[in-house]
Amino acid sequence: MRDILVTAMNRELKHLVQYREPKEGFYLWVKLNNEYNERTLINESINNNLLFMPGSIYDDKNGYFRLTFARVNNQDIDNAIEKLKLIIEKAT
Repeated sequence: MRDILVTAMNRELKHLVQYREPKEGFYLWVKLNNEYNERTLINESINNNLLFMPGSIYDDKNGYFRLTFARVNNQDIDNAIEKLKLIIEKAT
């Protein structure tokens, strides 16, 4: 699943975010390249049935969020990343 997520990220979000491919675990930490309104990003995500964990929950700097690739199928990952691209473009 990790490879599918990374491939989708490279295809859809490479120009919008930065991240390092995880070597283990089930999470991918992402940093947006541009400033954004976290509340807008979260609300738009919820409205589009897409959930992620903003970094502020973990007392991290603004601009970071965490994605998981556990317990999802390949098509869900591709669809989620396509939605996330539109949401990020709207929030930044």
